[in-house]
Amino acid sequence: MIHIDNSKNAFMLHCHVVPEELSRPDYSRFRMDGRPDLLNPHGMIHGGALYTLADNAAGYAAHTDGRRYVTQTSSFHFLRNQGGGIVYAEGRVIHRGRTTCLTAVEITSGDGTLLATGEFTFFCITPDGPVSDAD
Repeated sequence: MIHIDNSKNAFMLHCHVVPEELSRPDYSRFRMDGRPDLLNPHGMIHGGALYTLADNAAGYAAHTDGRRYVTQTSSFHFLRNQGGGIVYAEGRVIHRGRTTCLTAVEITSGDGTLLATGEFTFFCITPDGPVSDAD
């Protein structure tokens, strides 16, 4: 299980992003409450909030090996949206190398409707192995 120090990820908290499952290797599941402060002028969940949810889910899936990563590049596809409510993100590792990790993410609504997909490549800043929380 990944240990998350939420105090170091204030933006994730600001966007109401919460981990739901971090117990499997190469996988994570997060949820976000699309509250009124996350809606765009059209009354839909802001695209930046959905991207933030995806980036966190993908990043934590990469992090299940105990190493630290930063987002290197991404491709994100908005398919549809909703006006608030709960949305979910599932991140999965597609390929793990020594210095990079490729992940896929899907964003779905509470009823399972696919809202967005993406791929994220993360750069490993600790390629020589896992780090402790003290590092």
